[in-house]
Amino acid sequence: MQKEDDFELNIQDKAIEEKIIALFQEIKEGIVLESNDILDDLNPLMSNLCDQDKNKVVQALNKHFRDYEFLKSGNYWLQEEIDPNKEEIDYISFYESDRENNNYESILDYLKVPEYRRQNQIPIEFFANLQLLIKLKIKSLLVFDLLDYNLDKKDLTQIEILKILLELFYCNQMFTDDEQKTFEQVIGSLLQKQIYEVQYYMENLEKDDPQNFRTFVQNFLQKLQLKCISETDSDLQTFLQANQRYRMLLMSFNKEIINLRSHLQQQISSLIQIPVEQCQFVQIISYISDIENNDQLNDMYLQTVFYYWKKYCIKYNLQNDLKIQEDSLSKLPNNERKLIFIERYLQKQKSKIQDTIYLFVIHRICYYMEKIDNILCSDQYEKVIKTMTKNMEVYQSKKQYPMYKILKDNSKFMEYWKIIQSLRFYKQEKVEQNNQTANLITNLLWIYNQNVSLFNILNKITQIKKQTFKEYAILIYEEIIQIKINCDTNLDTHILQKNFLRIIYAISPKEENNYLLLRNLHDHYGSLLRAPLILEANFFINSRLDQKSISFFAKIGRKFIVIHNVFPTQTLQNLAYDLVNYLMSNNKSMIQECLQSLKCIFAIKSLVLPEDLQPIQKLIENFSINALEHLIVINKSQNISLSSVKLSIYAIFCYFQKVGQSLFAKVEQYLQKIFKDKCYYFPFVFQCLRNKISIEKINKIVELQYSFCFYNEDSLLKLCQEVFQQDEQLYQEWLKIQKPSQVMLSIEYLKIKKSQQFYPKKMDIPLEDFNISLSEYSEQEQKQVFSNWIQDMTDSQKFKQIIPLFFNIIKRGESPQDVLILANQTLQKDRKIADGIGCLNLKSLFQIFFNNANDELKFILMKFFSKEFPIPFLYQNPILDNLNSKTELLLLNSNLFYFFDQGYTIINLSLSQNQKKIGKTDLINKIFYQREKFETSDSCLMNSNTIDIMFDFEFNNSRNFIVADAHGQIIFEILLKILPFFQFWIVQMDSQQEIQENINQLRKILQQMDQQTKDQVEICFIVRNTVENELMIEQPFSQEIESKEVQIIYIQNLAANQIDKQFKISQIQDVSKFLFNLIFEHQKKLQQSKQMLQNKNNQFLLILQKFNQQYSNNIQQITSHNNLIKKIEEALNQLVNEQDGFYSQNAFPIRRILWNIKKLRQQNYELCTKPQENKNDILRNRQQISELEEQIDKQSVSNLLKLFSEIFSLKHYYIIYLWIVDKIRQFNQKNLIDLQQRDYELNEQFKKLKQEKQKIKQKYLNDLEKQCEDPRNKEIKLEMSQVKQQMDNNATSISHKNVGIELFWRELISLRKFINYALEFDPVETLSQLIRKGESLEFLDGDTLSINIEFLFELEKKITQNNQIKILVISILGPQSSGKSTILNKIFGCHFWASVGRCTKGIHLQILQVQNKQLFQNRFDQILILDTEGLQNPNQSDPEFDKKIALFVLSISDIIIINVKGEINQQFKNLVEMCIFTLGHLKNGLQMFKQLSWFFNQNDNYKNVEPFRQQIKDLAQNLNLEWDQNNQDQQEEQIDYADILDIKDNISGLGFASDQKDWGKNGWNQSVNNNTFSREAYKQGINMIKRFIQKLEEQTNSFDHFLKNVQRNWESIEKLPDLLEFSELIQHQQNLMMKKYFDDLWKMQNITQVADNLTQRTLKKIQNLKQIVFDTYKQILLEKENEIESTYTQIKNQIEERMNIFRNENKISKKIMQKYLKKLESMIQTVEIECKLKLQNIIENYEGEYQQKKGYVQIDNFIQVVLSDEFLKKKFQGNKEAIEQEFKKKWDQFIAETERSSENQYLKMVESQYKAIKFISNKYNLNTKNEQDYINYFREEIIKQNPNDQKIKNMKKYFNFL
Repeated sequence: MQKEDDFELNIQDKAIEEKIIALFQEIKEGIVLESNDILDDLNPLMSNLCDQDKNKVVQALNKHFRDYEFLKSGNYWLQEEIDPNKEEIDYISFYESDRENNNYESILDYLKVPEYRRQNQIPIEFFANLQLLIKLKIKSLLVFDLLDYNLDKKDLTQIEILKILLELFYCNQMFTDDEQKTFEQVIGSLLQKQIYEVQYYMENLEKDDPQNFRTFVQNFLQKLQLKCISETDSDLQTFLQANQRYRMLLMSFNKEIINLRSHLQQQISSLIQIPVEQCQFVQIISYISDIENNDQLNDMYLQTVFYYWKKYCIKYNLQNDLKIQEDSLSKLPNNERKLIFIERYLQKQKSKIQDTIYLFVIHRICYYMEKIDNILCSDQYEKVIKTMTKNMEVYQSKKQYPMYKILKDNSKFMEYWKIIQSLRFYKQEKVEQNNQTANLITNLLWIYNQNVSLFNILNKITQIKKQTFKEYAILIYEEIIQIKINCDTNLDTHILQKNFLRIIYAISPKEENNYLLLRNLHDHYGSLLRAPLILEANFFINSRLDQKSISFFAKIGRKFIVIHNVFPTQTLQNLAYDLVNYLMSNNKSMIQECLQSLKCIFAIKSLVLPEDLQPIQKLIENFSINALEHLIVINKSQNISLSSVKLSIYAIFCYFQKVGQSLFAKVEQYLQKIFKDKCYYFPFVFQCLRNKISIEKINKIVELQYSFCFYNEDSLLKLCQEVFQQDEQLYQEWLKIQKPSQVMLSIEYLKIKKSQQFYPKKMDIPLEDFNISLSEYSEQEQKQVFSNWIQDMTDSQKFKQIIPLFFNIIKRGESPQDVLILANQTLQKDRKIADGIGCLNLKSLFQIFFNNANDELKFILMKFFSKEFPIPFLYQNPILDNLNSKTELLLLNSNLFYFFDQGYTIINLSLSQNQKKIGKTDLINKIFYQREKFETSDSCLMNSNTIDIMFDFEFNNSRNFIVADAHGQIIFEILLKILPFFQFWIVQMDSQQEIQENINQLRKILQQMDQQTKDQVEICFIVRNTVENELMIEQPFSQEIESKEVQIIYIQNLAANQIDKQFKISQIQDVSKFLFNLIFEHQKKLQQSKQMLQNKNNQFLLILQKFNQQYSNNIQQITSHNNLIKKIEEALNQLVNEQDGFYSQNAFPIRRILWNIKKLRQQNYELCTKPQENKNDILRNRQQISELEEQIDKQSVSNLLKLFSEIFSLKHYYIIYLWIVDKIRQFNQKNLIDLQQRDYELNEQFKKLKQEKQKIKQKYLNDLEKQCEDPRNKEIKLEMSQVKQQMDNNATSISHKNVGIELFWRELISLRKFINYALEFDPVETLSQLIRKGESLEFLDGDTLSINIEFLFELEKKITQNNQIKILVISILGPQSSGKSTILNKIFGCHFWASVGRCTKGIHLQILQVQNKQLFQNRFDQILILDTEGLQNPNQSDPEFDKKIALFVLSISDIIIINVKGEINQQFKNLVEMCIFTLGHLKNGLQMFKQLSWFFNQNDNYKNVEPFRQQIKDLAQNLNLEWDQNNQDQQEEQIDYADILDIKDNISGLGFASDQKDWGKNGWNQSVNNNTFSREAYKQGINMIKRFIQKLEEQTNSFDHFLKNVQRNWESIEKLPDLLEFSELIQHQQNLMMKKYFDDLWKMQNITQVADNLTQRTLKKIQNLKQIVFDTYKQILLEKENEIESTYTQIKNQIEERMNIFRNENKISKKIMQKYLKKLESMIQTVEIECKLKLQNIIENYEGEYQQKKGYVQIDNFIQVVLSDEFLKKKFQGNKEAIEQEFKKKWDQFIAETERSSENQYLKMVESQYKAIKFISNKYNLNTKNEQDYINYFREEIIKQNPNDQKIKNMKKYFNFL
């Protein structure tokens, strides 16, 4: 081999020489390849050399680079001179020999020899890229194949070229990226001939389809290339859809340069349908060799060639040029400008670069120019056209002959084959079906090179007639096997068989199924050896399974794997199904063969069985075939016996024991398909096996299932209960599948039955048994009663022992925690019961009690319990007899009807099937109550699947939500009925996974609701346990479900231990805000539509009615109650609007009469101030009063009272009675709220005016005149008068509109003995019943301050039944709103109404039965509780009221609780001091011991009672000091007030009964019960009674004795003024001081002597008169009266002066001073009157004598006048009648004057005498409001007549005598 010479130039310029040698080295190493690049570097260097040096360089160039193109193009090539002496080596023969022997190594080695390359026309690029060819190894020959084809040294078919190009394409892994780029450019340079072939192809395409071709080019291709349209253009897509052949062409003609490789890979992948990353060259060759893929090969060929061309053009920087053009095109305005721009670009490129491939690419592929003749070499192109046209003509001519004729002649066939091979872009036309065979053979010939073996096979299959498909398949298999034997390695026998199969299918087109199967067989095995098996199996598989087919399959054995691989995927699955179905049929034969076939099928590891076949696979694999056959056969019996069932189950059990759990798990799901009888319950059996349940239990469930199938009711119910008791979980699983319709078989029934079996039933506990107070248990006693009960929980007597504990919790409000702890500690000692019950909680204990209460007690329990806790809405039915449906398993609490009125109803629930404890109740508690209300973490089975409901009573009308909480899953049928009652649904779920389930459930619910109901509800989903990324989405959001918008919010797991506290609080706040916003918006919406005002009672009644007959009795009772209530409400509404309101005759007739009588007496009191002037009015009023009093007995019962009385004729009247009491309270609140607010405003206004007036008074402190003249003072006085009038009017309106339950009882009690009382019920008897039920009654009328003592004695007889009942009377005193009623309720569990802003009126009585009498030494049987009206009420008009009530209560009670709010204020301290002081005086006259107990209420530091004790000590010291100072000289027994006040023991401190929580929004204020208060109050109450008993000797008090004491004391308090005179002890002290001093002063005055002296002087003066006329006596009387007044006034002034001095010295209060000043004035007046009376008597005697004389004198004077007057004399003379008439007239005038004078004297005398008597008996005066009546009585009944009347009568008689 010739070696390369070293580069030696020997030129003068060494620097240039060095540069030229470096360039030579770069050319040699292939660094610089392009001719243009070489010349660009070389020419500048050559220009700087002399000619001699230039020649040296040219010689070197021709020596080393002889065959390089740049020599010729740069004019450096020298013509070689032939050296005749030099022997030329024949490198061509070397090359040909190496090519023939595929000696690629030799060829590559010779490439280094320039001559070798020159002779064989090998481009210099081959040498330059020698290293790349070396890497290709033998595949480098492919490159030389392309070179030889390009040099016309070798003929290659289009398919061969395609295979070469693709094989080289997939060699890329051998090269680096740069090497690959260079290599592909080399390949592209070898594809010059393809330019002409492609051009020819395009021209022929245009000829064949000119219209579409032009449309494609002009309308779409060129416009796309010019960016005038996009590939998504609708017209383009429509065109391509109609002309698929242009789709691939369009993909080829594109400007894509950057991603060429990936683009071609993707195209190839889409053709062969193999992912790009999995594509391999061998798969592509298989695709190409497939005769069915011919249509795609031309497209693949074009794309591959275009790929290499584009790669080649990269060296001309094509990609950058195209980018520049693209950018410019986008800026051009229209198509015309774009086309001009591209033409210029192409022209420019053509002038720069002459490379044909490059020019073709940019003129045709990148920008399709229709005229490119000047680019192509015309000679060469004409040659190509001529050759290809000729070949096509020959093909068309030979194609006319039938294929089978061509195949008869080997030479003609080979000639035909050759011409097909010569075609380029061969594409078979569409042919008719009968030409399909010929077309496929032609395709085969185009793909494969000529081969005799192929000819032989084709000849045989086309010449033999009427062969079966099976015979054809065998023929092909045998012939191709022969080819393999002959070692014809050029043929791929695998693809060849496939192609021949396609040909025989064309010959037998009806055998498509067999063809496809054999093709699959060939694809899997590359052979048709199993073709007969496949075809026969296909026959049986497509036939009905019978004994013949079963026998065939049984013989196949392991060959099923072939069927599996060849047949469709489902074939063996379907066959297995058929075999299994055969097993499940009634056939008893061929069972073993079926099992054997299945075993073989299942043995195929690659067979993917569906889940329902996998179990039978495992069963057959591991079960004895013979045993399995036996079990199947016996289970085919028509009536399978229980023993056969048990045998089968036992076999399964044994099998499980054999194979173990993991393997058995794969079998269990299919056993029911083999043992098809319905009496098997395999899910349960399998679960038993997994849980290692004994065979005995399994047999029991088998018996249950057997009984269920054949429905033996008695045994079925018994077995159900037995299995459930044995294992509840297993029974529940059994139910899930069987789903029996019988309610008594349901798991819900059995669970309830199980949970209820532990509890007492049907006790029907009456209310009276509950209302027993003061049942104190020690901790040990509590443990004992719980222990006794839990040992036998169904024992009713033992259960009754714990009722007192319920009383303390429910009625007294004690905390249930201690009781619950004790109960559960006791319960846990008996694990069996504990497991059956769970843990007891407040809800469950209440439910047990509730279930065993009678209807009245149930109502009371709900009434009290609902104040603080939820009550049952839906609860388990404890009586499970004769149930017809699941809805009867739970009871709807019908009594709730009475609790609903107005409110917004909310329900919290979950619709998930499997509900977990996710804290949904805890969340609701935190949101709506901010504390625990509904039970959480509840494990008590009694509470399962129930609903509780909570009312907002704690919020005192500031909020009115009604919230229900579902505990567990509620029966769907019940849920449908109750959900419409609720306006807001909170649906909680565990996680996002449950959303769809809840949506589906909600959809079911909404589908069964009418649109109106759906519109009224708002629904919210709360999704718990949300993952953090879900929380990031925008929320809440909504989703529409059944046209209902549902709001959804996500929150995290708030119950997680690791959750941050602040985050948890934040989450709860977010949810709260979300929910409350929804609620407020919904409420607003409902209010706008007036749906918010709908009565909840009626809505609840509709819910009850949905349950049909289940609640018929309840509905009937409720309806009757509701109708009566409506009538009463209508009557109340009518009466309240009448003028006199509830004082009208239509309301309370007796009250009306008494009211009128009171008004008339008040009028008379005012009229009697002037009795003579108002005499007629007074008499008229008296007559009216008398008539009204007579009418009282004749009054009838009003309609309102009749309606009220109807209550007590109804069943369970107590329920409706309590309801109407609440209704009346609500009615009052509604009607009085504005008036009370007005009253408050007027009082505030009056108070401000008063304060302003006081300021003016202070301004003019010592100047009354200026004060009166102040204009503002006058205005204030007027304004105060006006406001006072408004206050009076408003008070009257309140009085008229105010109504209470006590008014009804007052009226009925008064009416009951009257003639017209037509009612059938006795109010006394009814009230006695109500008292036994725990109700209170009005003891003292708070309006009139009166006691109906007669009624109380009657009531006592009803209550005691004439038995001697020992009683303890406990009363309470305290300021208004100090919590008196609350304390009594907390200690004794009373029913006194304790409400914010509501005060007791008068005194109310409640009687309590004492259960544990031994606790109190059997001293009493009953406790009488007296709850009094609050003292120091600013609106109380009676100034003596407080002391009256206090003294009365102190006098009749055994124990008096003095309740103080906070600390004792001064006002209350003064009142208490005075009352205790008075009591001390009374104590000496009272025989009964009394105890005062001090309760300091509503204190923060209530345990420290020392400050309170000190206050009482101070009070006692004051009282004792007062006693000592004022009674030391008296003989009375010493009183120790410290003992009365019981300072040592009876002082207790209490906190707050409730805490007020301000929610800070919407005005919500929540009253939270303080359980500690209840406990402390009860403890103090018990100790209080025990201390009383310790000090009590043998004192006992009966009811009768108590009432007599009441009567006696009240009469005394009403009438003894001194008892009520002072409200403060200091006033009493000052009064005593002032009295003593006053008495001493009065004694010092000789009053009697003064009067006597005055009388004597008067008599003396009259006797000394000489001339007397009538006026003389008047003058003397007037003079002496003035003297008397002057004298006594002087005495009075002297005394007053001394008194004022004493007052100032001793700081006597103004009130006391005024009292004695009035007393002084009264006494002075009395002595004045007495003295004047004596004078009057004296003067009257003288006047009488004078009057008589005067009368006679007047008559005498008249006679003298007549005698002196002629006219009169003539008139009367002889006229006796006229004389008598005139005389009578004069005499009558005289008598009238005398009577008048006498009457005046008489009245003065009466008044003087009354006052004198009153003064004399001042110590014994009784208080009265009707003093004028007493004066009248004194005048009319005592004095009776005027003493002068007889004189006047005598005078009248004297006239008659005359």
